[in-house]
Amino acid sequence: MDSPRNDLGFAADLISQFRAVRVAKNLSQQELDGRLGIAEGLTAKWENSFRKPTLFHAYCWAEALGLKITLSPNEEANDKM
Repeated sequence: MDSPRNDLGFAADLISQFRAVRVAKNLSQQELDGRLGIAEGLTAKWENSFRKPTLFHAYCWAEALGLKITLSPNEEANDKM
């Protein structure tokens, strides 16, 4: 069985999607900090890989952007089984 992706790769993929949505919605990092009720500058630290959000914060980040995190089958992984 292939080893799972490391958590840095996972975080980078997810955070790049969050950043793209934030930019598309014309929200500043500071505005998102306010929506999330987190320390000023924390969104910038997440987006620039200085800190990694917890799973709870990722969930809240998605909600603040009007998104929902869901699980779906990984067709690539299913093909290997």
